[in-house]
Amino acid sequence: ARANVLRNDLGARVSILEADLFELADDMRGFDGVFFNPPFDLDTAKPAPHPSRKSAYLSEAPLERWIAALADRLTGGGALTLVQRGEKLPEILAALEGRLGGIKVFPLRPRAHAPAKRVLVRAVKGARAPFQLLKGLDLHDASGARHTSEAEAILSGQAEIEWR
Repeated sequence: ARANVLRNDLGARVSILEADLFELADDMRGFDGVFFNPPFDLDTAKPAPHPSRKSAYLSEAPLERWIAALADRLTGGGALTLVQRGEKLPEILAALEGRLGGIKVFPLRPRAHAPAKRVLVRAVKGARAPFQLLKGLDLHDASGARHTSEAEAILSGQAEIEWR
């Protein structure tokens, strides 16, 4: 994240905070937006690839706690965006209920006609727009060997995810 901010000359607009979310001071608020990839629950995830990376992959804190902690720190109109396994969508939606609105779900499928393995979820503090399930994105071609042209354009920075 830090390298991307520097590479795109966004230092004046984007702040990167490296901290334990659950130990931030109560007055640490006012985030205009948050993007996060919460660790998987300890009871449902595969072991981390290397013990030194365990905390990046696994957490004892449930998704609801992560979402609540970040939603409470957003400014009005601030967006919370997360990526997580598709099977966790009901838990995510339940955690957002009563906290954030204008929820949009963007499924990420490994290839066309396959179920979504991951979802991007975006919600906004103070929004009242109805829930939207978006078209999503097929990441790979039928062989699974190459990215689709749409995925490649997004990954290379030539296109953006359309949240509409």
